[in-house]
Amino acid sequence: MDVVLLTTQMSRSGAEIQMLHLGRGLTRRGWKVAVMSILPGGVYDEELKSAGISLYECSRSSTPSPSMALVVGARALVQLARWRPAVLVTFNYHGDILGRVCGRLAGIRAIVASLRTAHAKTPFREKVYRKTEALVDVTVSNSQAALTYMIERGILTPAKTLVIPNGMVPAAWPAPISREEARAGLSLPAGAFVWLAVGNLLPAKDYPTLLAAAARCCAARPDFHLLIAGDGALDVLKSFRDQAGTLGLAAHVRFLGVRTDVPSLIRACDAFVLSSAWEGMPNTVMEAMASGVPVVSTDAGGVRELVRQGTDGTIVPCGTPAALAQAMLDLMAMDPEARLRMGASGRERIVQEHDHERITDRWEVLLRQMIRATAPAGAIRVGPGAPPPGATGTAPPPPGFVISLDFELMWGVRDKKTIGTYGDHILGERQAIPAMLGLFRRYGVKATWATVGMTLFDNRAELLRYLPDQLPTYDRPELNPFLALDEVGADERSDPYHFGLSLVRQILDCEGMELASHSFSHFYCMERGQTEAQFKADLAASIAASSRLAARPISIVFPRNQFNADYLTACAAMGFKVFRGNEADWMYDSGKRHREPFKRGARLLDTYFNLTGDQGFLARPYPGSSLVNCPSSRFLRPFSPSLAALDGLRVRRIQQAMESAARKGKCFHLWWHPHNFGVHLQENLAFLEVLLRHHAKLRERYGVVPMTMGEMSAW
Repeated sequence: MDVVLLTTQMSRSGAEIQMLHLGRGLTRRGWKVAVMSILPGGVYDEELKSAGISLYECSRSSTPSPSMALVVGARALVQLARWRPAVLVTFNYHGDILGRVCGRLAGIRAIVASLRTAHAKTPFREKVYRKTEALVDVTVSNSQAALTYMIERGILTPAKTLVIPNGMVPAAWPAPISREEARAGLSLPAGAFVWLAVGNLLPAKDYPTLLAAAARCCAARPDFHLLIAGDGALDVLKSFRDQAGTLGLAAHVRFLGVRTDVPSLIRACDAFVLSSAWEGMPNTVMEAMASGVPVVSTDAGGVRELVRQGTDGTIVPCGTPAALAQAMLDLMAMDPEARLRMGASGRERIVQEHDHERITDRWEVLLRQMIRATAPAGAIRVGPGAPPPGATGTAPPPPGFVISLDFELMWGVRDKKTIGTYGDHILGERQAIPAMLGLFRRYGVKATWATVGMTLFDNRAELLRYLPDQLPTYDRPELNPFLALDEVGADERSDPYHFGLSLVRQILDCEGMELASHSFSHFYCMERGQTEAQFKADLAASIAASSRLAARPISIVFPRNQFNADYLTACAAMGFKVFRGNEADWMYDSGKRHREPFKRGARLLDTYFNLTGDQGFLARPYPGSSLVNCPSSRFLRPFSPSLAALDGLRVRRIQQAMESAARKGKCFHLWWHPHNFGVHLQENLAFLEVLLRHHAKLRERYGVVPMTMGEMSAW
C-alpha cells in the first residue's frame, strides 16, 4: 500500500470530503490508497468502492465505550502492519492521535498529520498534540491561520509545517439548474432575499450569533429569509428553534436538517453566511464562491485566506451579532449587478487557486518527498525531495527553481572569438542585464551570477593589484588571458569589453541576486598544463575580488562546464558550499573531449526534442565531497533567426521539463550567459518571459520555490 488515510469517522464533514477528494485523486494517478476509519460511517462506502479504495473500520459500534479503546487501537495496529503503507496521513483529533501512536508501532516510516481547524478545543487536547508531535514527520494544514494558532501555543514546530489548502472541483458548481427551479421545492415567498448557512449544529458554527444577527436583519428587511442546512442532536435543534421563535423568526428561519442537495440550495440563495467561532478552511464557503454567490463570514480560521474583503464578500469579527447583521444588510442593499460581480470574483478565485487537480499535485509532491526522505539508507528511493543527509526534524524541502548566469564579458570567449566578431554581443550585455533584472523583479525569481573575477573592476590598475600569485601554464597559450593583458584598456569607459563593475553593481542592487565565482580568469580545470595549485591561486584571487563588493562567495561554476571532481576538496577548503555540475547524460559529460563535435550535435537536438528527460535533481553533496551538487537542467540557448521556426519546440521542451521536475518534487536549474542576449534582445527577453510565466504557474500549482545556488546548499 502506498498511502493510508486515517480519520475518526467517514461522515459528511469538511475533513472527510477533502480526504475523499484526495484519495480519489491519488488513485486516478496510480497510487494504491486505503482508508481507515476508527468508527463506522457508511456514508462514502460506495464512492470508495467505485474508486478502488480499500476501507477498514476499527470499531463496529458508532459509540464505542472507553473499554473498547484498546481493542480499537489493537485492530488499527494490526491492519496498519498488514498494509504497511509508505505514508500514513491522519485526519481529525482522534484519528490523528491514533495514527501517530499506532503508525509508529507498526513501523510506518512517514506520518503526515493533517490539521483541519484553527482550534484545539480543550487544554488537554493541546497537551496531547504537543506531547505527540515528535511522532509525525510533518503537519499539513489547510490554512495558515490554523498553523499560526498551533505554533503560537507551542504545539507545532514551525519547520515541520506546511500549508496545502482545500481543493474542490469547480466544474461541478454551480448546480446545473436555474434559480427558479432550485427555489421551487422550498416554498419560499415571492421576492424573498434568501440567505443560506450550511454546517452541522455544533458549537463551532455559533448559530446563536447567526440567529441574533437574523433578528436584526428581519426587523430592517421583512423580505429576509434564512435557510440552515445541517445535522444535529434533537435537543440542540430544539433549543435553536426555540431561540428563533423567541426572536420572532419562526416565519423567516428554517432548519432543513441533513441535506444531500447542497448545490441546489446554494443555487436557490441570494447570498451565503458563515457565523463560525472557529474553522479550518470551510468547504461551504468555497462551494458558495464556486457557485458565484457572495459571502458574509466571520473571521474564523482560514476564511480570510479565501474571501477577499469587499471583493468576494465581507468578513466581520467572530461572535458579534451586530457586525454580522450590518454586513448582511449592506449586501442586501447592494445593486444586484454588484452582487453578481462579487459572486463572479469569488468563483474566479476558487477556479484559479483551489482547483482539486492543482491541490492534488501539491499533495503528490509532498508524498513523494516523504517517501524519499524516510527511505532506509542505501534503499532505492521512490519520489524526490529528500533533505540532505543528517537533516532531521524538518519538513521535506520544496521543489526549487534555480537560475544561474555565467557573467564573463570577453574573458569567457577570447580564445574563440574576437571583439571584431563578437563585440556586439558583449556590448549588448549592457542593455540585456538591466532588462533581465527587470523580469526577475517582475516575476519574483532569484538568480546566481557566476562572475569571472577579472570583470569585477572598473580600471586596469586595480585589476593588476588582484592578480593571482600563480598563473596557469596551459599547453595552449591562447587559453591564458594573462598573456593578453596588454590588450586591455585603461578603464570601463574606454574598454567596456573587459570591465563590468557598473553592471555588477546593478546586479547586486536587485533583491534576490547572488554573486558567485566563475574563477578569476575563466580558469579551465581540465586543460593540459594547468595544476591544482594554480587553480587554488586563481580561486583565491576570485574570492578577494568578489569580497570587495558582496559577501564571500559560496557558489562556484566551473568555466566552460569543465567540472573537475579532483578540485572539489580545494573548493571546500576555501569556503565554497555548492557547485554547478553538468546534466546527468553522456552528451553533457565534460570528459572525452575528442567526442565533442558529436556531443554538440546531440545537445542541439536535445534543445528541441526530449532526448534526456527533465534533468530535475535533488540537491545533495557530491560523493566524497562536502560540496552540494546543483547540476544544470537546461541551457537557455539564445534566439537564432535561422532556427526561429523551431522556437515552439524549444519553449515546449523547457516548459515540459520544468513541469515534470516540479511534479516529481525535483529542482530545476536553468542557465545561460548574459552575452547570449547581447543581440536579438527582444526575442530573447520574450522567450525568457514565457518561461518565467510558466514558473509562476508551477509555483502556484506545485509549490516551486525560486532559489539561488547558495540557498540550495542549505537543503
